[in-house]
Amino acid sequence: MACEYALCSLFVPGDRQIILGTKSGKLQIFELASGSLLETVDAHSGALWSLCLAPDQRGIVTGSADKKVKFWEFELIKDEGSSSGQKRLTVNHTRTLQLEEDILCVKFSPDNRLLAVSLLDCTVKVFYTDTLKFFLSLYGHKLPVLCLDISH
Repeated sequence: MACEYALCSLFVPGDRQIILGTKSGKLQIFELASGSLLETVDAHSGALWSLCLAPDQRGIVTGSADKKVKFWEFELIKDEGSSSGQKRLTVNHTRTLQLEEDILCVKFSPDNRLLAVSLLDCTVKVFYTDTLKFFLSLYGHKLPVLCLDISH
């Protein structure tokens, strides 16, 4: 599949589409069967380093070098180019969390209560997902955290 400079990727539930996060801050949605580009979304103004699927599988969260965490919901819209009335997948931006450092990785807790965000300043900050209020700061790494996961 011909795409922009991809930094992260995510299979959409149902395994029919894939979403790529690019160095230019775009989200690219591809159909896997044909390899065709369905849509390009200008998501961030900096490199899009991380994508994470929400535990309820209804959307994603993105983290970028523009110091923003953005929340997106999946939506099926009628495809203008399709005469058969088929619908295609798109994403709608719902809210934004602004931080002071570049975001390198984002991850939901399995129960969708918390969101962990690793930052360029070598910390991992944890926020409540519903209110986006700060909960906890994890520190002690000598280098920035590039990948993380949360268990039950």
